[in-house]
Amino acid sequence: MTFTLTLEGIFLIVLGLLGLAIGIYLLVVLKNANRLIQNANKALEDNKTNIDHLLNHLEELSGNTAHFSGEVKKQFEKNEVLVSSMLKTGADSMLLVNDATSRIRTLVANFNDIVTLANNLIKKFK
Repeated sequence: MTFTLTLEGIFLIVLGLLGLAIGIYLLVVLKNANRLIQNANKALEDNKTNIDHLLNHLEELSGNTAHFSGEVKKQFEKNEVLVSSMLKTGADSMLLVNDATSRIRTLVANFNDIVTLANNLIKKFK
């Protein structure tokens, strides 16, 4: 019995082994991808009730916020004249304080001048 090896035969054997290795590798990759998809699907199923619960509370919270905003707007409209009057009075008070401060500075400067003159007069008589 004779067994002859040709270059073509060796090449076909190498290609067959390479194809087998690639096929096994692809099976492992597909198995891992399938497991990953199953885990993601399970996580979504587990969290579905939590997501629904969160969305229900979000709707309730936004409704409460809208109601609160409307109440604040009503209160502001009701007290708008009072708030405007308070702001105007505060601005007028600041102007009066500024004017009083300026007058006090002038009085203190005049008082300092009087004290200086009195001091100079006392020094001259001594």
